[in-house]
Order: sequence, then structure tokens, then C-alpha cells
Amino acid sequence: MSKRLIRVMALVLLGALLATFSGLAGCAKEEGKVPEIVIGFQTDLTGPAAFAVGHLYDGFQDYFRMVEEEDPIPGVKIKIITWDTRSDAARVKPGYVWMKGQGVDLLGLLSGVDRKIVADDIEEDQIPVVGTQAVRALLGHEWMFNL
Repeated sequence: MSKRLIRVMALVLLGALLATFSGLAGCAKEEGKVPEIVIGFQTDLTGPAAFAVGHLYDGFQDYFRMVEEEDPIPGVKIKIITWDTRSDAARVKPGYVWMKGQGVDLLGLLSGVDRKIVADDIEEDQIPVVGTQAVRALLGHEWMFNL
């Protein structure tokens, strides 16, 4: 099994464990803090590509709204944060640094060009990143996944 698959499965199992442990928190005298999974979405939300990306982002929000309502992992809160790159390459790196500072557990970086800009940081920080464009130069990166 590849290291990447093992790490992704570990993240999924961690979510399941967090759900289990949150049930035990009810036994304590004080209320426990709800575990939170932070998902970042960094793309062009208001720039030239906004029309195309907007539909994908709306679907993304709808899906996580449904997840909140159905609560498939009881006791775990999913938080979504966004960074608008405005199709400006100079905004990609600061956005990534900000997302990392917010404690992002999974990052949606749609553009292959944007992922190339922060590829070394992603590998070093070991943050799973999902993108919609496959870029041949990034196919060997362990922490990047393409749809």
C-alpha cells in the first residue's frame, strides 16, 4: 500500500475515532469541546474564472450543508474556510499560508498552476490537497489528488 493511501485512510479513521471519543465526553462533569475538521477552498471566487468556478463552489457548499443536516459523523463539526485568489498568482502563496494558519485539514486548490506554486510547501506540511486539473509535473506528489 502506498504511503499516501495509508495517510488518507489514517485521516478518515481519525475522524471516526473523534466521533467515538466525543460520545465519551458526555460522561465528564464539564462539557467537552466538539472536534472540528477544517476544509479550505482556495480558488478564484471573484476574478475572471469566477463564473466557471462558482458552480463548483456552490455545489461544494450544498454538499456540506447536507452533511451538517444529516450529521454522518456525530460530534464532529466541519468548518469551511475560503480564500479568493482572483486568478492572481501573487495571492496563491499568502492564501496557502493563511489557510495553514487556520489549521486546515484538507485543502481544495482547484487550479493546477496554483498547486505548482505551493507544491513544495504542501509536501513539507503534509496537507492533503484536492484539485480539478491534473498537471503532469505534479502527478508524483504524495499529498496531491486530482479529480
